Amino acid sequence: MKFAINKRLFGQVVRSAHAFGNSARTRERTDSRYPVDLAASPLGLEISAFDGNAVLTQRVPAGVSAPGSVSIDTGELRDALARANARDVVTFEARSKRGDAEMAACRLLDSGKATALGRAPTGRSGYCHMALGEQLEARLEAPAAELAAIVAETAFAASTDPHRPYFRGLFIESRDGRLRAVATDGSQMAIRDTNIPLAEDALPDDRFDKRGAILPLKPMRTLERLLKGGGSATVEIWTGGARFRCRAGEVATKFVNGTFPDYRRVLPAGRMKSAPLDLFALTEAVKAATPGARSARRGMQVTLNGKVTLTACPDSSSDSLDETLLPIRCRIRSDPIGFEARYLEDAGRAFGRVPTVMRYTKPGHPAVFVSPDRPELAIVQMPVRV
Repeated sequence: MKFAINKRLFGQVVRSAHAFGNSARTRERTDSRYPVDLAASPLGLEISAFDGNAVLTQRVPAGVSAPGSVSIDTGELRDALARANARDVVTFEARSKRGDAEMAACRLLDSGKATALGRAPTGRSGYCHMALGEQLEARLEAPAAELAAIVAETAFAASTDPHRPYFRGLFIESRDGRLRAVATDGSQMAIRDTNIPLAEDALPDDRFDKRGAILPLKPMRTLERLLKGGGSATVEIWTGGARFRCRAGEVATKFVNGTFPDYRRVLPAGRMKSAPLDLFALTEAVKAATPGARSARRGMQVTLNGKVTLTACPDSSSDSLDETLLPIRCRIRSDPIGFEARYLEDAGRAFGRVPTVMRYTKPGHPAVFVSPDRPELAIVQMPVRV
């Protein structure tokens, strides 16, 4: 096995594989070792990593002079690339000794110098063919940009708390025969509808007599990066997981074993009020009123009284209220509605500069932000006491 590859590109994919494969517990150790699979063919190089529940495969161009595959420690390879002197191209070589086809001596060739990487098993390890279930339930085709947008516009609302595994992922379901993605951390929720056809019976049952599945957050974030290469993507739904293929690689992941909360119960219902609320202007005012990462957790009052007033509630270092009058007019009059500043900023980033509307029943109840220009996206904010 031998191939020549751009040093910078090789370093990037090796670092990505190392970060994906190492668990949080392993990363705390300085002597962490983790194997990845390198598979060279006339089509290029594939680098595969496994994190226990998902497999990441990255495809990159390489000049392959001898095809083959090997499972090598990613830490040693990463360190060797960091020490390499070559500016552009390095060569990786793995040679088996006569009579020992199961092990190969690996080395990195750099500007005429060779760095020994030790011996590694030849062939691919079994985790690259992780079983996702007994039956293929559905195969979908979609633009890569559309799938990347689905992840980007929902994943920010997912929880990062390791003690809440059902909140640490994207919930997918079929809504009117189309794919819907939902993410929530209990305080905010993002709902993204798509035009991607998906039959309801392609997904497993849950305890709410609905069908759906939870995709873990980390593989989905990695998938978002792969999808930025453009082109089309293929989604395979299996009984126990999903596989996403695109030009830059693929991600195969098992479903999270559990039930997603019944998010429909917190959606505002009944007679609702609507107020045009420019989230872009609102989030810019929030940033000005709450500088710094700590201040992002401060409460913000939004008061509708023929005009929109944003009030930053006092924090531990100040007893004063900072009021900002936004250049927005509305006919709605209501008591102040409280939100956390960081959640308002999240919603503003998701919608961008498009005009938005806030809908709510009364202060103290969930409010939903929507946009006539982006009808497929809705963000629900749980109010806070301020």
